[in-house]
Amino acid sequence: MTLKVRHYECAECGKTEDALRWNYEAPPACHGPMREVAKVASFGHSANVIQDSIPGGLMIEHGICNADGTPRRFDSKKEIREAARAAGWTQSGDTPKPRGDRWV
Repeated sequence: MTLKVRHYECAECGKTEDALRWNYEAPPACHGPMREVAKVASFGHSANVIQDSIPGGLMIEHGICNADGTPRRFDSKKEIREAARAAGWTQSGDTPKPRGDRWV
């Protein structure tokens, strides 16, 4: 037994209907027999992917800048994390780990 939203189309009038139904239930009534049709889900992007790269880069002026004090450009979050780790800084909630950690 499967309860899900099913998509129906009337064979005579062409009316479409979406209904939450069990798989053993009869289709809804209309002018003629309604048949279940497959509806393609939309695809194109993922909901939870966060990229590591920073488009256009990020100029950091304090803390992990160049040795002479000039701003330094970073193109990914990983580069920022590695530079901060090398300088002895950590992000909030992050603990310093040796270079060979499993996420590098």
